[in-house]
Amino acid sequence: MRGQTSEELADAIREEILKETLRPSSKLTEQSISRRFEVSRTPVREAIGRLEAEGLIETIPNRGAFVVGLSAADAADMFEIRKHYEIIAARRAAERATDEDIERLDESVDFMRHYTERGDLRKMKQINPGFHEAIYDAAGSRQLLVSIRRVIVYLKLSVHTKDYRREHLDDILAEHERVYDAIKQGDADRAAAAMGEHIGSMARRALKKQ
Repeated sequence: MRGQTSEELADAIREEILKETLRPSSKLTEQSISRRFEVSRTPVREAIGRLEAEGLIETIPNRGAFVVGLSAADAADMFEIRKHYEIIAARRAAERATDEDIERLDESVDFMRHYTERGDLRKMKQINPGFHEAIYDAAGSRQLLVSIRRVIVYLKLSVHTKDYRREHLDDILAEHERVYDAIKQGDADRAAAAMGEHIGSMARRALKKQ
C-alpha cells in the first residue's frame, strides 16, 4: 500500500469504519496508521481530517482521534438524504433526458425484467446501479452526482444495512418500471414521486430487522 494518497488512505479507513472493522470508540493514532499503511504522517493527518469532516472520526483535545462510525439511526438518515438527491435526479432526468438516455434506461429495464423472471438475484444486483447511473447522467448535474455517490458508498459499506432478497425482485422491478415510464413520458412530478417511493421501499428493505 506504499505511496497511497491521502484520498486513497481516507477511502481505505472509511471502509474499515463503515464495516466496523474499526469499531466505534477505537483510538486512531498517526503513528499506527502510518506504520500499517506504510505512508508518511502527512497523508495520514489529511485522511483523518477528511473523515473527521464527514463525521466518522472525532478528535478530542488532549486525547486524540476516535472512531465515531455510522449507527443504525445514521443509516436511516442517509437513506433520507439519498431519497432527496434521487428525487431531484429523477425530476431533472424527466425534464432533460435525450433519446440516448431513454434508450439506455429502456435497455436496463429490459435486463431487469429478464433476470427477475429468472429469479437471478446476482444479476439484478449488478444491473441496478446502472439504472440509477443512467438517471444521474440524464440529470446532467456533476455536483448532484458527487453527492449521491458519496451517500451510496456510506450505505453500501454500512453494517447496519441489508441487501435485498429474491422475494423482493418483483417489487423492485415494478418500482424501477414506474420511474422509467415517468421519465420516458417527461413527467417530472410523477418521476419524482415514483423515485421517492422506490428509495423509501429500498430503505425499508435495507433497514428491516432480521
